[in-house]
Amino acid sequence: MSLFFYMHGRRDEPKVALTFDDGPNPPRTDEVLEILANARVRATFFVIGKWVTAFPQAFERIVRAGYVIGNHSYEHHYHVSDYDQA
Repeated sequence: MSLFFYMHGRRDEPKVALTFDDGPNPPRTDEVLEILANARVRATFFVIGKWVTAFPQAFERIVRAGYVIGNHSYEHHYHVSDYDQA
């Protein structure tokens, strides 16, 4: 599975970014993916590592659908930098 890395979005066009945090979280993730697909809307999913580990198929559906993935840490503890945890 290939992923692209973005430092920032395009700055020459006025746009709104639609983001979802703290997933994947079945069955909600599938519901959101269906709504986005029906509306032909793009989004970014900021995922938490422990949920990716727990729900790899849900994460793979997000990636296969072509959405941008952001790192929202591994466990999402307040004031703890665990972004590099595997």
